Amino acid sequence: MDAGKWGESYERYEKLALRAAWQLLYTADDVQDAVQEAAVAVWARRRKLADGEEFRRLFIGAVVNQCRKRRRRYAKRDEDYHRHAAPAETPEGTAIRDELRSRVKAAVADLPDEQAEAVVLCLVEELSYADAAGAMGISVPSLRNHLYRGRRTLREKLEDLLR
Repeated sequence: MDAGKWGESYERYEKLALRAAWQLLYTADDVQDAVQEAAVAVWARRRKLADGEEFRRLFIGAVVNQCRKRRRRYAKRDEDYHRHAAPAETPEGTAIRDELRSRVKAAVADLPDEQAEAVVLCLVEELSYADAAGAMGISVPSLRNHLYRGRRTLREKLEDLLR
């Protein structure tokens, strides 16, 4: 893939990558860094890429890997990762929506990494099972298993919101 086509593919999938990273990480700096480092990794392999779909799988997979690294780093430091997120100050009219969003995001963050990634890629970013599995580096049946377990855990954790 030449530099021009790479740039077009990057522009096409950058927002998807940012949204996925934002669901897996909590600070804007971490999100930006993860996407930038993933872009650098994909740039280094650009000559091996055949088309935009292959770029998407490789790019989103690299973003997921960068998010994994950051989540592991915080776990190793034994810090509460949620403390890094700046509390959003919102008008009273959006307070309930923001509280719901915060609870769902926290519940996703508490999932094991593979389940959180499957939930974000399939349910939030609406990637196909094949694309999500490719991005995560696992088989489709394994992805479906992680997705099933993630949904079940979220349903249990957020049961009071579903009533």
